[in-house]
Amino acid sequence: MKRENKLQTLTSDLISTHLSQAFNLYYQCSRNNTQFTKRYYCISCIIHSVSAIEACVSKIAYETFDNTKSSFYIPVEKRNISLSIIINTWFKIQTIDKVNLFLQMFEKNRLDKILESKFKELDNLRNWLVHGSCYDTIYLLEPKGDNNFNLIDKKHSIHWKCKYPNNKFNSLEDIDETDAYKALEISLEVLKQLSVLNIAVIGMLREKPFETFTIVTKSTSIEYLLKEKSK
Repeated sequence: MKRENKLQTLTSDLISTHLSQAFNLYYQCSRNNTQFTKRYYCISCIIHSVSAIEACVSKIAYETFDNTKSSFYIPVEKRNISLSIIINTWFKIQTIDKVNLFLQMFEKNRLDKILESKFKELDNLRNWLVHGSCYDTIYLLEPKGDNNFNLIDKKHSIHWKCKYPNNKFNSLEDIDETDAYKALEISLEVLKQLSVLNIAVIGMLREKPFETFTIVTKSTSIEYLLKEKSK
């Protein structure tokens, strides 16, 4: 926040909105006993988990490249050719590359290979869910009365476990709370790395025991957040 005489300027972002919603949706899917409804909560949880990272990256980018009053702002004349090219093609760059860019710029670091691979898979899954890419499924059915069948077996045109070797996500039609938990876990680990930069406030609003805002730091664990949430 910048104070200018009697006016105050506050930069808004959607980091806590998406992160809070992701955790809330996880609890909805883990508590809901209806498999049909549970799947919808899990899908939404995965989408918001990735959106929280994208919102964090957008906040850091704004403070670094656009907000001239920010202490992190890099003036145009101090940007090298490589950085200028990156900024000009910003919306064509993958989120994982943006994350690593900021970690390298400010911490001379990057995500470790395992976390990077897991996030790439998560981002790919999110894109499948958001954009609705199609695939085929063969069903083996056993007749059961008039126009009724029992499902004996099924085979997808995509081998999902091979497509996501690090996370072992279920197929799109079988997504459950285990997939939602993995999404939260990966998202939190990436956000913890970005929290070290101290550029964006990363946190989530908690409903129980009362409305509180919890800041995410490098030492924050998903077990802690889940435990706090359930109090």
